[in-house]
Amino acid sequence: MELSNEVIEQAKACKTAEELLALAKEKDLDLSVEEAEYVLKEFAEGELTEDELDNVAGGQEGCSQRHTYPYVEWQHQDQVQFIFNEGDHVEVYPIMAKSWTAGCKVVTRRVGGSEGSYYDSYWVEKEPGCHVPFIKGGVKRNQIQIKGAR
Repeated sequence: MELSNEVIEQAKACKTAEELLALAKEKDLDLSVEEAEYVLKEFAEGELTEDELDNVAGGQEGCSQRHTYPYVEWQHQDQVQFIFNEGDHVEVYPIMAKSWTAGCKVVTRRVGGSEGSYYDSYWVEKEPGCHVPFIKGGVKRNQIQIKGAR
């Protein structure tokens, strides 16, 4: 599930992990206590821009800047080109992360969008052993780190 600006604003208003967990449950999002605490800490530090909030996510730390695949749209569904296959390992920037990636596996891929504005989308899940907080869900290519970039 991709997070809307409305959900992000509601999350920003949460004061405790319990409030954030209740919001996640209400919105049918899979969020652990650890992830809720991580998100609240990031909000409290005030280091997040609107672009970072829009971009939903082993892991890598200390990436000085994001190196993601460019966002691409197509006019017709049948024109959409996928750059990842099911089972591929990808490094995803978690929704609230500025310079961390989470090691994930592509579970499925699908075409998103409507009416002349279609894009490639991937359902990813955190790989075992990855300790970076990450909410599994749908991501676009511009939330995935370019292979080999750091």
